[in-house]
Amino acid sequence: MKAIVTKYLPATNTKPARIKATAEGGNSVTISYPQDDISQEAAYRKAAEALCAKMKWPGQLFGGGTENGYVFVFGPDVPALVNALQVAEATIRRLERHAPGSANGTLDVIKIAIGKAVL
Repeated sequence: MKAIVTKYLPATNTKPARIKATAEGGNSVTISYPQDDISQEAAYRKAAEALCAKMKWPGQLFGGGTENGYVFVFGPDVPALVNALQVAEATIRRLERHAPGSANGTLDVIKIAIGKAVL
């Protein structure tokens, strides 16, 4: 699993404030600190997303703050997970129509899993 570490770089005499995103292997990207009216985490996320775009890394990023910035890691591909759970739900419904009671509560478990995956 890759981790992306971001940190704030203050303005200098020649450069504006920036955020640098770095990952293993020395891969990095530096962006100007966004001037949009966004949260601090969103600003750091933009840097992490810029690195992902540069490296062509797909996936959903989850992040959290540290003393020095924010760290982002890739989480499960939620749309693919939800799709798999929906296919399982449809299959179980089909089984239930042909053999009532055969799923033994499995459908309830699938519904709960779908609900948690989309939160």
